[in-house]
Amino acid sequence: MNFNGYPSLQAVLNECRHSYVHMDRDPMNMGEEVWKHMLELWEGFSPDELSRIEEDIAALQQAGPYSRGYYVTREALILVATEDRKMSFYPIRCRDIIWIYTSVITQRVNGIPTGKIFCLNAVDAFQRRIRFCQKSAAPFDRKNLMEEDLEYLIGKILPDWPGILWGYSVDREALYTQNFSELAGIVRKRNAAGERHRQETVSAGLKEMPVGLQQKNTKAALVLRSPDRGYIFLIKSPEFLLGRGIDVDGRIRENLNIGRRHCMIRRKGGKFFIRDLQSMNGTFLNGQRLEPNVDCRLYDGDEIMLCTQKFIVSISHG
Repeated sequence: MNFNGYPSLQAVLNECRHSYVHMDRDPMNMGEEVWKHMLELWEGFSPDELSRIEEDIAALQQAGPYSRGYYVTREALILVATEDRKMSFYPIRCRDIIWIYTSVITQRVNGIPTGKIFCLNAVDAFQRRIRFCQKSAAPFDRKNLMEEDLEYLIGKILPDWPGILWGYSVDREALYTQNFSELAGIVRKRNAAGERHRQETVSAGLKEMPVGLQQKNTKAALVLRSPDRGYIFLIKSPEFLLGRGIDVDGRIRENLNIGRRHCMIRRKGGKFFIRDLQSMNGTFLNGQRLEPNVDCRLYDGDEIMLCTQKFIVSISHG
């Protein structure tokens, strides 16, 4: 396998160890402490884990040209940086990922916008905020150039790690800066709940299903994505509440026209339904206002409006 010039991940680890000892290069501008941490992360993988990571990356390379600045495997998100044709590989274990979101930096000269840089950022369990992918755009380009990458990561990581938080919000930023332990605890709890749900589904529900649907329905997931506000909600549980209140699963804080418990999305087997909870300003499905307390089937590509807040539905069956 050709790991960007390295014959194996063990060679990557050896180079990482050499670079830390000599500090002869630092392409990700990490500094000595982060290099030390990166080395500890690599050495924390067992030989079996390194072998599985190699297999996953080999499969990605064999599928065709791979131009992303990172690799996503079952074990880790591996960030790649290049300087003078030398590579650095910074691994984040998937179980240590707390939050992934996009951001934008506006470049200015004498106060005049000259360009934008759209970025992907990851926060890990060690409270490190890592910017690992970016794309440049014109100063007035409104399209988020990181949106496709964010959806790619959702599809790769969330089926196994449903607790990870996606998308930027003021609430999450406040928790990160003021009470990181609470933010990390939320993720750990949701990951544990997702694992229990998978185990309960396998033990309780699958025996009654046709064999051909068993694998398909256990992986069914719905993603709600707001193109204009950056909200992304992954829904795999039997019930998922949306609204402005603090006791919902998907909180939409900024829009005061949305009810505290505005609507609910329900999962029945491999199918998803939406129900308006007698909201004052209504829930709309493909332009039609829903009757309160009536389930309506959702399909891939549907458009949902919670009052004025737009969401696009994506449904995956694994």
